[in-house]
Amino acid sequence: MKVSQILDAFGVNGLENLREVHVTGLETDSRRAGQGTVFFALSGQRSDGHHFLDEVRQKGAALCFISDNTFMEKRNDFCVLVDDVIGALGTCAKLKRAEMTETIFAGVTGSCGKTSTKEILAAFLSVFRKTQKTEGNFNNHLGVPLTLGRLEPDTQHAVIEMGMNHPGEIDYLSSISRPQVAIISSIAPVHLEGVGDIQGVRSAKAEIINHMASGSILVCPESESWIIEKAKNSGICVVTFGLGKGDFAVSEVWVGLASTRFTLKWPEGEMYIKLSLAGTHQALNTAAALAAVHSLGLDIKSCKSASERISLPGERNSVSEINGITIFNDSYNSSPSSLKSVMEMINGLEGFNRKILLIGEMLELGEQSGYLHRQAGKDAAAIRPHFVFWVGGFFEEFKTGYGDERLMHLRGENAAKTVSDYLKSGDLLLIKASHGTGLSEVHEKLVRLIKAK
Repeated sequence: MKVSQILDAFGVNGLENLREVHVTGLETDSRRAGQGTVFFALSGQRSDGHHFLDEVRQKGAALCFISDNTFMEKRNDFCVLVDDVIGALGTCAKLKRAEMTETIFAGVTGSCGKTSTKEILAAFLSVFRKTQKTEGNFNNHLGVPLTLGRLEPDTQHAVIEMGMNHPGEIDYLSSISRPQVAIISSIAPVHLEGVGDIQGVRSAKAEIINHMASGSILVCPESESWIIEKAKNSGICVVTFGLGKGDFAVSEVWVGLASTRFTLKWPEGEMYIKLSLAGTHQALNTAAALAAVHSLGLDIKSCKSASERISLPGERNSVSEINGITIFNDSYNSSPSSLKSVMEMINGLEGFNRKILLIGEMLELGEQSGYLHRQAGKDAAAIRPHFVFWVGGFFEEFKTGYGDERLMHLRGENAAKTVSDYLKSGDLLLIKASHGTGLSEVHEKLVRLIKAK
């Protein structure tokens, strides 16, 4: 893509010296700017990108989008003034997408499991062809266009994760990525603060269909009949997955602390899979990924060995053993369904003296927060842990559902020490809560304290 394509899209005349320059990427971070980069000066609470225009110019940036006219002086030979810099970023990402006609785009969204499914799918597609994927948490209105901007010209598969917390967000993100194959990993009560109820979640996730061409493929849970019908009415081919049901059915599941084994059956065959991730929910995420691979005409049996080498970024499904204490850290985020899934997984594990939960508040649940935290208490009581430590709000609601005295609400800087003092060799500790509770920091302190015992 040349700068001239961008200037023409925005109706910009002049800048003749830049028009033949090839664009190498789209960036909002001046530290990542380089030769041929298009830089977007965002104004945020911490910093203002307008103050780094001279820096990115020295690094060889091809073009800059700005929204503050006071910075145009002496810089009008490489800056474009717009009202909406974020919107300009999205427009440029769409231009980049239009150029990548030889790349197959796979979109991944869902209430729970979208990051895991994205990582699994990318690992499988890498077996066949050059594959790039969303890195980190770049799954929003900034992250998706930046991801497209960083795709290399010879990329054959691009796996794009798309998140949301309000209606219209998936519609916008999918208008940028325009996936030929898409996965909805799950529908669950998440981000209710923004979408209202479970049907709101369903409708918001189904927006991914809006920018898929007729004949594209949607992979979704077999239980989501509303989404299936919507997709088929739009001319989309639907492939389903589920536990013992669907086109790609998971059965005979065995779960260990750091692995899962299961049988996958699909219309043309079946195979036994060893997965380097723990939980039935991860088996279902794998089934969804393999359904997408199969829909692209690739031999999914070639993915069998790759399933044993998959790892997840950040604080997801991380297992460590320190001084005889085993920690299953899944503290990156939490929701009612993901918490229940991981607690059930922990409940099925054997060989530990005690099973202890360090869990806490689930954010963005809106008016249903109280009810869902009470239900989480009931779910926790069902697995009968030895003890539960709680962080964050809605403790009383959780306690009402839990109905057990073996429960403590942690507060302040002594949280990690309290848990550390309680733990003994042979214990298994599960850590999970929404990221905003600060539980990841508690985990870091806890690890240091256990090591010092």
